[in-house]
Amino acid sequence: MFNSTFVVSHFYKKANLCLALFALITLSACGGKSYPFVYLSSVTMVADQDANINSVIPFDVVIACDGPLFDEISKLTGKDYYQRREQLVLDHPQKLQVVPFELDPGQTINHKLKRKCLRRKGALLFAGYSTAGTHRMRVANQRHLKVRLKNQNMIIEGK
Repeated sequence: MFNSTFVVSHFYKKANLCLALFALITLSACGGKSYPFVYLSSVTMVADQDANINSVIPFDVVIACDGPLFDEISKLTGKDYYQRREQLVLDHPQKLQVVPFELDPGQTINHKLKRKCLRRKGALLFAGYSTAGTHRMRVANQRHLKVRLKNQNMIIEGK
C-alpha cells in the first residue's frame, strides 16, 4: 500500500538537492569579480604648450577585454607600461586594444575609438612623461573623454 515514510523521505531529499543547487548557482554568480561597462567612444587629447617639459609625449588609450589582464595592466606605471607594451600586445592580441598617439606641445587630437570587443572590462590612459610619476589614469563610465596633458602630469577634464 501507501508508504508515507518513503514519500516524506523522498520529498526531503529532493528539497535538499534543490536548495544545494540554488546555493551553488547563487554563490558562483557572486564569486567572480565584476567589471563596470566601458562606454568610451571618443577621446580628445589637449597638450599644453609646455607639456612634458616642452617635449613630444607618447599617449595611449588602453582597453582590456579581459578582467585579469586589466587588473595586471592597471598596476603598471607609465614607464613600466611603455617598456612592456609591445610584449603585452603580442601576448594578448584579442584581449587588448591599444590606441597609441604622440602629441607635440600645443597639439590637440580628437579620435573616435573603434570597438574591438563586445564586453570591455576596463580602460586606462598612459602617458610617457619624462618625469617620475605613475602617469596612468583609469577611465570611469564616460562616453566622451577630454584629457589635458600638462607640464608633468595629465588630468581628465569635464568629469
